[in-house]
Amino acid sequence: MLLNAIIELCGCPERIKQESLETGDVDQVLSDLVTPAWVSKDENNPPSDIAAAASSTTSTGKTVTTKKLKERLLSFLDKVVKQSKEVLLYDGYLLPMMVSWLSALSNSTARVFRQTATAAALQLSKSLITVHNELEDLMEKN
Repeated sequence: MLLNAIIELCGCPERIKQESLETGDVDQVLSDLVTPAWVSKDENNPPSDIAAAASSTTSTGKTVTTKKLKERLLSFLDKVVKQSKEVLLYDGYLLPMMVSWLSALSNSTARVFRQTATAAALQLSKSLITVHNELEDLMEKN
């Protein structure tokens, strides 16, 4: 799940369950993610930035540098938008879900969530503009 990949990049050990997504209360789910074991590691001081959070090992057990993780996330988001430009972007679920979660993450009390959400939102915007320009050029040619 895309959201769990973003949450993992932030260094949060918790995962979002499908049932939580169905409730629609994004702020409550996010609040539940920030509070448990992640915060208890260092008394209300989760990792302060992407570097501190992402320098750990991933779920596959491989250590990946922060720069590579960020590049991979942004590249992945770009590919999701470009590959889904004909169907999924217009399904009424993918884009609104991504926007609502990135908005909620950008308002989080955890700085690492805010940083990751900002980078992801900027990439999402850039990719959508690229798709728009491609489709506009295609319309002009026809």
